[in-house]
Amino acid sequence: MPPRFLKLGGLTLLPAPKFRLLADENLSEKFIDWLRSQGHDVIVKPKGLSNGFLYAFAVKSRRIFFTRDDNFLDQGRYPAV
Repeated sequence: MPPRFLKLGGLTLLPAPKFRLLADENLSEKFIDWLRSQGHDVIVKPKGLSNGFLYAFAVKSRRIFFTRDDNFLDQGRYPAV
């Protein structure tokens, strides 16, 4: 696969970074498929995992966590790392 580049107007910029992501079950398959089509490594959270386990897994595996669950806005329980 050829390297991906960011396009801005008529300019070609540095290769776009690929990210290791963890997607919550509340995200659409269309969005997850799009992330993967952009070359990102995406794991989808299985249903039934607790928020605490999910947070710990994201931190330990060094993945960026995508969710629509506003419980994760509680910085006391789920601090940004």
